[in-house]
Amino acid sequence: MKKLIISLALLSSLLIGNNVTAAPMAFIVNEGSNDVSVVDTATYTVVATIPVGAGPEMIAMHSLSATAYVTCQSSNTVSVIDTAFFTETAVIGGFSYPRAVAVSPNGAWLYVANAGPDTVSVVDTSSYSVVATVSVGVNPRGIDVSPDGLMVFVTNAMSDTVSVIDTTALTAPAVTINVGSYPLGIAVAPDGGKVYIANNGTNDVSVVDTVSLMVTNTIPVGEWPYGIAVSPDGSTVYVANNGTYDISVLDTASETVTATILVDSGSSGVAVTPGGTKVVVANAQQNNISIIDTLSLTVTTTVPVGLNPNFMGKFIAGPSKSLLIEKSGSGAGDVKSLKLKSIDCGATCESNFQGGIQVKLKAKSDKSSVFKEWSGACSGIKKECYVTIEGGVSKIAVAAFLRYPTIRVTPVAKDFKGVKTGSIKKARFTVKNKTTKGKQSLNIGQISILSRVFSIIAESDGCSNTSLGPGGSCRFEIQYRPILQGRDSATIEIPSNDPDSSLTIISVSGEGI
Repeated sequence: MKKLIISLALLSSLLIGNNVTAAPMAFIVNEGSNDVSVVDTATYTVVATIPVGAGPEMIAMHSLSATAYVTCQSSNTVSVIDTAFFTETAVIGGFSYPRAVAVSPNGAWLYVANAGPDTVSVVDTSSYSVVATVSVGVNPRGIDVSPDGLMVFVTNAMSDTVSVIDTTALTAPAVTINVGSYPLGIAVAPDGGKVYIANNGTNDVSVVDTVSLMVTNTIPVGEWPYGIAVSPDGSTVYVANNGTYDISVLDTASETVTATILVDSGSSGVAVTPGGTKVVVANAQQNNISIIDTLSLTVTTTVPVGLNPNFMGKFIAGPSKSLLIEKSGSGAGDVKSLKLKSIDCGATCESNFQGGIQVKLKAKSDKSSVFKEWSGACSGIKKECYVTIEGGVSKIAVAAFLRYPTIRVTPVAKDFKGVKTGSIKKARFTVKNKTTKGKQSLNIGQISILSRVFSIIAESDGCSNTSLGPGGSCRFEIQYRPILQGRDSATIEIPSNDPDSSLTIISVSGEGI
């Protein structure tokens, strides 16, 4: 059995010499150097740097598709990043000073806030085309989507409002909510019940109830709050205060500040790792990030990144998991992926791959072989299959390839039920040369069955001692004539020049009554 070890998120690490890791990756947007630093949150190292458009300002992640979207305000574009391979895979144009971006939970829609015309562009991620435009308040700067995907919340910095867009209508905002002065960062709670808005001008956080769509509380924080994030369990909100260089820690139950953590100057973006154990803060003026332990509420380390990481958004990808692909059988072939194109790496190929992502695999045989079937994490005879990486363990998908010619017999077994003794029942079988390429013929020998009650019907045997060209088929019949009451069984033997199945065995059975 040939083995391909494919774990899809860090194949590029092989090319740049990095070690494989299972830690969440932080994608840090550097406005000054027009790139994204990828930081391993376990080793505290930059494992890749991804060039993007000019003036990048906000990022949104979609773990299931291993995709990130970065708004590039100076080039009026959105860069599409493959978070598995750390590359920019596409550039979406047609925006006007895009400042904020969010992606729907199912990954189908992208919402881009344009500060030029004060609109939100709705982008179909399957075609990267703008399908709708919604007018909002003045200078939209922050954006987030409810967990059910039905509402989009947009902070309008110079209107002191939050626009609420109904994604089923995609017209004018359904509701406009008055909040504090110069609202920037925004984060929806994981359960969708609350929305938290960082008001940069009034140094506080507005709490909005998503049922009434009203402000239910205002919580004072540090100076010039910028980015904001909610822990995965919804118990804590972290606010990056750009003016006091610290993080305000809010308890969502009491809606009070319970701690303040000093970081480096220019704190802007803030995000929590999927397990909730670490908080990552981007410090624009120091060109680094601070990593905070959420248990001790202390900064454990700082990591240098690119220039001026002055951004907001959701920028941490989930932990990496592995996918192993094995190839079996006498034939040869390749396994491809919708995202990875070809992942045939030879004898071994190892990397990592973000947890929760769904991978589409497609088996393709070479000219001398045929794909037989999947097993393991995939199943069936269709060439395409889907594998979702989850649970923190490796998954194994086995693709079987056979050499030409290849025999297939249907049905694969036959059971005659309730046949009166002395009477006869017949059954028909089809033999097919599954080979459809080249000139490989399937040569079939004499079909036989050793039994007193089962027999080949000679005049209906169109398969014995014949040759079937690619895609050709033939038929033969057997009969069952029970002598006594009770169960009978036998096997049909079909010899051929199939290199993987020189003798095909078909089980037959019956019951005499």
